[in-house]
Amino acid sequence: MNAVRTINVALSDELAVELDEAVANGEYDSSGEVIRELLLIWSSERAGPAANLERLRAMIREGLASGEPIDGNFDLTDIKRCSEARLTALRTN
Repeated sequence: MNAVRTINVALSDELAVELDEAVANGEYDSSGEVIRELLLIWSSERAGPAANLERLRAMIREGLASGEPIDGNFDLTDIKRCSEARLTALRTN
């Protein structure tokens, strides 16, 4: 496992409030999780189009491996409900 370093980050009051709200609203479990996700996005953007393309290819492979598509009409309310249930399950595990 990679070593973990603690780094102090100074934020404007405006950004700190946004970060606190994201955690309070349940979008993230902690302020550290927000910062980690932002750093991953930043790192990906720094890596350039080739890295983003590979990430997209990986997502496509994951989608293809998930099974056959379902024919028929899509109920967006049902899709949202199922997505929220999956997210809740992931957060509780």
